[in-house]
Amino acid sequence: MLNKQPSPNATKVCCSPFDERVESNGTVFCFARIAIPNNRATIGNYLCRKLHPHANLASFHSAAEVTAVYSLGAVVIGLQYEFDEFSWRGGTPVDFIQWNSYQPSMNTSDAVVESSGNGYFNTITLQGSTSHNALCKMEAEHTECSEFESCILRKTYQDLFCYRLHASHTGHTVQDEVNNNICGKTYPGYDIASIHSKEENDFIVKQAAD
Repeated sequence: MLNKQPSPNATKVCCSPFDERVESNGTVFCFARIAIPNNRATIGNYLCRKLHPHANLASFHSAAEVTAVYSLGAVVIGLQYEFDEFSWRGGTPVDFIQWNSYQPSMNTSDAVVESSGNGYFNTITLQGSTSHNALCKMEAEHTECSEFESCILRKTYQDLFCYRLHASHTGHTVQDEVNNNICGKTYPGYDIASIHSKEENDFIVKQAAD
């Protein structure tokens, strides 16, 4: 049985097992992938602020940072083209860029920059029905994040949700557990998981299989 709860620590981000952690130039950074709307005009640092008020769309300043996020696949990053030049949305200096061959292919305000998953950057447009993810980044903090550490976190551009797997007691049916509100009694604030999209269903299936 899977329990679900909007994360009570939605304003905190930790470098937990489900996020990437990297030390670069003496600083530890956290990276997290989030789903984003398929609209260039809505892309901004505010999407990452739902994770933490100090999080921004990712910038890169060393090869170590780029290598650390290979496993997250293709993600939109914080590099933007404005005023005839590229800049990081978070305001950090543009001191490290790894363009793919024949890139950048478009220097327009209609484009976003995507890290292709192989360490190189491409300019793309957010058009059609293809879904995209973005990468958020923040400097790691010394903070207690027990809720994040003990639940399975699912991030979207709108919300964060915590899930916990619950093993039914011997002799109890699933219906018994539901009728007795076992989720709320075992984990206060949680309800039995509801599903509202194919993406959420696929996420739950994967967690149950693992």
